[in-house]
Amino acid sequence: MNYLNKDITTVEAPALILHGVNCQRAMGSGVAKALYSKWPQVREEYMKFSKEEMYLGKIAPVKVDNNLFIINCWTQEKYGYDNSVYASAEGIKICLQHVAALCADTNIQDVFAFLTLIFCTTEKNYIICITYNI
Repeated sequence: MNYLNKDITTVEAPALILHGVNCQRAMGSGVAKALYSKWPQVREEYMKFSKEEMYLGKIAPVKVDNNLFIINCWTQEKYGYDNSVYASAEGIKICLQHVAALCADTNIQDVFAFLTLIFCTTEKNYIICITYNI
């Protein structure tokens, strides 16, 4: 695996950006805001789902450019600003399994997975990049 720090809004295709989201229909700050400020369709697609349709482990790919996708990954039931960890390890695991299946179904071989707020601890637009082969 390779790790790097980079402004998430400067990611170039081909890439998948895995973005951890909550099940409360709330997307408005931090990395989420950076993503939907550049690519409004990320929030628009997220908001198409009712709270009842949002559950841990769900994923929803959003094509934002040619060969650049942001995948909303429902990794946390709730959210907050108190430095608590809201992400669910099981939710993350299920999301990653769905992403791996998506890559296999679409014949994607090399994946740049940008894990953003999956671990829910930063307000910056910086990411940890993990690259791997499926």
